Amino acid sequence: MDGPDGLNQMQYLAATAPGPLLVVAGAGSGKTKTIVARVERMLAAGADPQRILVLTFSRKAAGELRRRIGGKVNALTFHAWALLRLRARGRRFRVVDRAEARVLVRQCLHQLSRPADAASVRGELDRISRAKGRLDSLDDPLARCYDGALRDAEAIDLDDLILTALRLDERGRYDHVLIDEFQDTSVAQFALLRSLAREDDDVCVVGDEDQSIYEWRSADPTNLQRFREAFPDARVVTLERNYRSTPVILEAANAVIAKNPDRLPKRMSTDRERGEPIELIAAADERDEANAIGDVIRDAIARGVPPGDIAVLFRLNAQALAMERALLSRAVPHAVVRGVGFAERAEVRDAVALLRLVRDDRDDAAFRRLATRLVKGVGPVALERLAREGAMLPAARRGTLPPRYHPAIARVVATVDGIRSRSDSLGELVTSVWRTLGYDLAPDTVQGELLATLMELAHEAATLDALVDAVVVLDEPEAEPSRDAVSLLTLHAAKGLEFSLVCIAGMEEGLLPHRRSLEDDRELAEERRLCYVGMTRAKDRLVLSYAAGRLALAGTSLGVPSRFLDDIPPDLVVVRPTREAQRRPPAELAVAVGERVRHRRWGEGSVERVETVDGGRYVTIRFADRTRRMRSEYAPLERVQR
Repeated sequence: MDGPDGLNQMQYLAATAPGPLLVVAGAGSGKTKTIVARVERMLAAGADPQRILVLTFSRKAAGELRRRIGGKVNALTFHAWALLRLRARGRRFRVVDRAEARVLVRQCLHQLSRPADAASVRGELDRISRAKGRLDSLDDPLARCYDGALRDAEAIDLDDLILTALRLDERGRYDHVLIDEFQDTSVAQFALLRSLAREDDDVCVVGDEDQSIYEWRSADPTNLQRFREAFPDARVVTLERNYRSTPVILEAANAVIAKNPDRLPKRMSTDRERGEPIELIAAADERDEANAIGDVIRDAIARGVPPGDIAVLFRLNAQALAMERALLSRAVPHAVVRGVGFAERAEVRDAVALLRLVRDDRDDAAFRRLATRLVKGVGPVALERLAREGAMLPAARRGTLPPRYHPAIARVVATVDGIRSRSDSLGELVTSVWRTLGYDLAPDTVQGELLATLMELAHEAATLDALVDAVVVLDEPEAEPSRDAVSLLTLHAAKGLEFSLVCIAGMEEGLLPHRRSLEDDRELAEERRLCYVGMTRAKDRLVLSYAAGRLALAGTSLGVPSRFLDDIPPDLVVVRPTREAQRRPPAELAVAVGERVRHRRWGEGSVERVETVDGGRYVTIRFADRTRRMRSEYAPLERVQR
């Protein structure tokens, strides 16, 4: 029964208990509502809004908190807060976004005569970023070259922004500190919390280690345990009441995540009607799987489910193609949703480059961007020639390039000078830049939506410097599902979203869990959390699927049903083999208790039990590492000859 302010008992406790406080907020448990209620109670008790700090990971989440709490409260992302405080201390530097950081890493790889393809650049930058997030030191040639390139540009990257802010001692600045999505914090961000609050301060962190799926991005789910160690008097409140999913979906998700070791005990429950059983599609290959899911979606839409309330989730982007073809052939509106950071959109990068040159004509990185995007015929040779003459825009004005470059360079110079000569407001300046670059201003277009976000930032910023800073720190990718189309997106991009019908494709060993995690317990635990996050996106109906073989991902998928499927109680699942899978079923091995068998993935084991449940044949086998229960007709088994 709900209590004051529409909060349930545990939400009310989380909103009113003094800090230090750890709120373990399960999926769909109303954590944002609880955070808002906690801040509102502080304000009602007379707290100064400027002495309340709420930190989160996305501008969207921070904006929603400000909207619901009131604009006077400091609700910011970690990067935005760090930059704000460093600027307040008089620190002047340029912050490079991920895109510009990749350019610097590529240059360093070239200097070191190493491969500089997109995958190598991304992998090396991720390696450097993870080390900084974990407070590990790197002293290899590439890391030194990258740090040197940042120093030469008088710049820092987004990871350095947190590390630089660590040197500030802000304890005592805030009376109340709240951190959302605490399971996604890095070691460096946890250290930042320690620099903000003493162990007896009113600090509240909200998180769920079962939803920590960004460890590859230096997030550390053990920070929840670190918090309890650093704040020994911290109270723990667990929000276990789910307002999203049906009991069937929750019971299945609970069963999957329960196998993860060293987690804070939690079991989500709901007051909703029990709901439909989970459907498991057993397909022959990826095309057969996509067609089966396509039929499910087409029929759901025919029964009245809005396309925008349907999602297909997968582990890898490469799985999207087969699904796109299946939905296209059924005339189902759909959109592939990719989490691209706002600051990384090409249109935004172009606009910011022009704004940076308006601010400072010695910004060579911005000039390079504008010269290669705004005009044709200005390539690396011309740019390097300009760079040898000093700052590139002033050198371009002096006409240091051969005459054949003059028309193109003159256009770049005229564009910057034309914008600079205006005495417009910041909002009008942004609109002029957008129009000059030839981008669409219509609000119902993608480019128009990007402009609207830029205009919102311009409205909040007091100066051009502040606007450029605000764009750069908006680097976290945010998925924006279409309201009128079925969303196709990765499990990582689906975090924080919910849909009436969720289909998770590729529930196979090698895909989910991913092949690289199969021999690493820590990575396997994250894959299990990723599966849990995907399952708990579903409100009313959950469909899982796997394929016995794949052409496009034959080197990744092992063609074996995911071990996570074995963890779901059989009475919660209805197995639906496709016609194609039934036409070419795997040869089922008839086994008896006591026999020795060999599984394609898990090796040799001993049969302990054979049973039939709801028409499905199951076999329980004790392997070297654990006992596993599986559908015998789909298990890749062979008898061990003695």
